Amino acid sequence: MKQSSSEILQKIQFADSMVDKNEILSAIALFNEVVGNNPMCETAFLKRGIAKCKVQDWSGAMNDFIKTLEINEENIEAKNYLEMLQSIMSFGNMERYDV
Repeated sequence: MKQSSSEILQKIQFADSMVDKNEILSAIALFNEVVGNNPMCETAFLKRGIAKCKVQDWSGAMNDFIKTLEINEENIEAKNYLEMLQSIMSFGNMERYDV
């Protein structure tokens, strides 16, 4: 079901507030819902990637940042996160990092 822009924004803002409260898995589930219904929602992919970093789902986060850049290749935040993860991965032990 297609959602209005205001409904999408409300869900993204609510999921963001869940991340702030450290309810990461619930936030990811809500971001999943948004991108499932809106597969071109750049902001939801970006923010889901950030949330995935918080639970150390590195490959999932990278995939979300790549998807964000497929939607908008100029997204600086996605570029920065992707570069950071690639840099961290080149050092090995990912469990040591909290991004």
